[in-house]
Order: sequence, then structure tokens, then C-alpha cells
Amino acid sequence: MKHTKIYAIWLAFLFIGPGALPGSAKKIEQLGMTWYTKLEEGLAVAQKEKKPIFVDFWDIHSTAYKQQFEETYKDTRIMAMFPKFVLVTLNILVENETANRFRVRQVPEILFLNPEGKELGRHRASQHVTPEMLLERMESVLGDLEAFEKLKQQIKDEPTNYKAMLKMAQTLERWLQEEEAIPLYEKLSHTEEAGQEIRDLANEGLFRSLLAYGNRLGLHGDTETAIETLRKALELFPQHERTNEVLFILGQYLIDAGKKDEAIKVFEQLKANSKGEDRKKAETILSALKKTQ
Repeated sequence: MKHTKIYAIWLAFLFIGPGALPGSAKKIEQLGMTWYTKLEEGLAVAQKEKKPIFVDFWDIHSTAYKQQFEETYKDTRIMAMFPKFVLVTLNILVENETANRFRVRQVPEILFLNPEGKELGRHRASQHVTPEMLLERMESVLGDLEAFEKLKQQIKDEPTNYKAMLKMAQTLERWLQEEEAIPLYEKLSHTEEAGQEIRDLANEGLFRSLLAYGNRLGLHGDTETAIETLRKALELFPQHERTNEVLFILGQYLIDAGKKDEAIKVFEQLKANSKGEDRKKAETILSALKKTQ
């Protein structure tokens, strides 16, 4: 037991440095650069320097993280890219609230955030990130941010530039910022001057965003807003090819909210719309719900 504890401490000093240990300083020097050990500190610097944030989640017991640190982070190409980001390194066991907020369940995992703390992308722990993969992702984040700023300026200069507005909404959706994408898609879908093609693309983006946002809200525990968002998707797109998917998710969140009567109505609709295995699933859920009425 004594040797295991000493080894864990040694790993912490080797890969992260003494400043990242619980109760230590809010930043450390690592790989010749400053890394913040609190997201709030990194956000403050990012807003001041107008840089995106590279968030590195780690655990001293993770051999996968050791490989990532040694083989990827120390690559000269990655080292050259690091200064373009505000660097944050978080022990998942210590910064568990931040990990939960961003749905990080295991390490190593990398998040990219904008200076306001909104997610731009991530690399999940399920796949080892090679230097080439990380370099491509870092370049993509920087390129997307630069393009997004240009889009903002274009729309400011030309309020009727609907193509730029559509690209902005699509970028926000890709960054999982559906809450901001939804009003843009809605505006475009109701703007005759935008043209049919843009309105059709906006409608499809609006459906995707409502579905994704509603599901994410539910996963984060905001069941009431999730239900409201998913109902809106059904109201606006009652005949969409993915309507059954919305119905199933909505029904699950209605059950979570204790609204069994409403859930039964939703699963009855799903049953009527479905065939094969989907119909059997709806029937099974309905049977269970009716038994508990």
C-alpha cells in the first residue's frame, strides 16, 4: 500500500507537476508553458487574450493518459500549437463538478471551449489521440473560430446576408450550442427573402437542434424544459421522418417527470406510427405504464 501511494504521487509530479495536486496553486508550469488547474482561471485569461481553451482531463491512475502525454503532448507539432490556446489541466477526481458539467466520465478526455466557456468540440477517452489527430482538431478549432468571427462581421455589415446567417447557425449547431442556433434557424425559416433552399436547410437544422437540445436538457436533469423543447419539435414538424425518435425520447422524459397519463398518450401515438420492433417497444412500455396507473 505504501509503495502504491508513493508511485501515485510520483506520477502526479511527473506528468502534471506539484501545482496540480489538491489544495495547490491555480496554475503550474508544464512542458515549458503555463497550465491552469481551475477552469475559472483559464476562462478569465481566455477572455482577456481572446483565445480558445484547451481543457485536459486526467487521472494519475490512467495509463492511457500517460501515453497521451508522452506520445502526443510532447510532439513538436503539438508543442507549437499549444501557445495558441489557454491551457487548462484538470484532475477528474478533484474537479468532479466541472467534469460532470461537461459530461466527462473517464480520462483522458480533451475539451475545446471558446473564451465564454462554450464547447467547440472534444476528443473522447474511447479513442487514443495521435499527434496527427490532435493537430487536425486544434487547427480545425482555430479555423472555425476565425471563420465564425468573419461571419459575425458579415452579418453586422449585411443584415440580409442569409447565407452567412445559415452558416453561423450551422456552426453553432456543430459546436453543440443549439440554444443559440435555434433562433437563427427559426428566423431564416420564416424569411421569404432568404429563398426556398435556405429556408428548407434552416427548417432541417431547426428540427435537428430542437431534438438534440431537448435530449441534452433531459440528460442534464432539466426535464421540464426538455419536454417543452421536444413538444415544440413535434408541433413544428409533425410529419418528419424522425418523428418517432422524438416521440420516444419525449415519452421517456414524461415518465421521468411523473406525467404518466401524458406519457401514455405519447406512446400510443408512437405505437400507431410504428411497425416491427419499434411497435413492440411501444407496446411493452404502454403495458408497464398502464399497470402502474
